[in-house]
Amino acid sequence: MPRPTAERGFTLIEIMISLTVLLVGIVGILALQVSITREGAFSRHTTEASVVGEQYMEILMVRPDASYPVDGATVVEKATGVDALGVAGVDGPFEIETTISRSGDIATMEVDVTWEERGDPYTITLTNMRKLD
Repeated sequence: MPRPTAERGFTLIEIMISLTVLLVGIVGILALQVSITREGAFSRHTTEASVVGEQYMEILMVRPDASYPVDGATVVEKATGVDALGVAGVDGPFEIETTISRSGDIATMEVDVTWEERGDPYTITLTNMRKLD
């Protein structure tokens, strides 16, 4: 009478379980990749908005004193479609609003950079003061 031999290999159930575990791992990695990509885009837009805001603030800071509003007045200017280089009207993602107010010999400047990310609006505000001569 022949002896029974031990069978080698995997059963169908073992293969299905291992494929399920592998699939769960791949789905988790893909979800992580999507999240990283979204957050990377948000970080890039935040950095670009900060740089554009600083550029606009520097422009306001070097204006001649005569170009500031009269005492007690406020001037608001808007630019839309601003790109990451600070160029307006080129269908960029940013909207810039600059506000200059004057009280005596002190000018207060505010730059608001606004953009939309995944349907939510975000704003970075920079404020500075300058003593006029």
